[in-house]
Amino acid sequence: MIPIDRLFPHPDNPRKDVGDVTELAESIKHSGIMQNLTVVPHEDGYRVVIGHRRLMKNVWRNLYRV
Repeated sequence: MIPIDRLFPHPDNPRKDVGDVTELAESIKHSGIMQNLTVVPHEDGYRVVIGHRRLMKNVWRNLYRV
């Protein structure tokens, strides 16, 4: 498990605005995560390559590790 404060968005992510993630948060709460985040090591943590929307702090507001 990786502490959430060590995960950072990748600067080349084409989706700069993740939009409203309310529906995604409800889906995760109901069904759990169906696809893992994909990360790569970077300096003091990890860059999220796949799963940027799942990382958003308003989705993970009650979680500390992913």
